[in-house]
Amino acid sequence: MDSWKEAKEWLEGVVFDDPAVLDRVEKILHPEHFKERKTSVLRKLEKKKDELNTAKQRTSVTKQRKRRVPNL
Repeated sequence: MDSWKEAKEWLEGVVFDDPAVLDRVEKILHPEHFKERKTSVLRKLEKKKDELNTAKQRTSVTKQRKRRVPNL
């Protein structure tokens, strides 16, 4: 490419026409726009992980109680 204009035309014609490519390019060029989303996604995943761990603990406690109760 011989000029910025040619580079711009190439980007607009090739890269920015594909939405998937556009998203990746935006993340590379402007990572500051995506930090907040990443943090919120990580928080949601951590919350889900904690919920699953809590559910597992409850299940194991329930199983232990059932084992202790003698059959009548």
